[in-house]
Amino acid sequence: MSESIEIFRFKLNTGASQADLETANQNLQLFIQQQPGFLYRSLSFNHITEEWIGINYWQSETAAKAAAEKFTDSSLTQAYMALIDKKTLTKEQSTVVACQPGNCGNS
Repeated sequence: MSESIEIFRFKLNTGASQADLETANQNLQLFIQQQPGFLYRSLSFNHITEEWIGINYWQSETAAKAAAEKFTDSSLTQAYMALIDKKTLTKEQSTVVACQPGNCGNS
């Protein structure tokens, strides 16, 4: 089965800071690392669009979907989600077709 990625783009709510997000991200990371099929994750900031971009790599789309079903109910993700302007949140799901050896989950 092919690796799968989720790409989330969002802006923070008015008054929320990068420091707030980084703190909440620590708990989100604890949640996601406990999920079967999780490979790795990154969080970045686009200074041009002022959007945050979270990218999660999974062993399969099935694993990603299973984690998503648990996400909103977890106490570890609540502070993170409270910082996000929900009107700006988008999600894409893709299948990995190529990656550089040594930098991929199963390579």
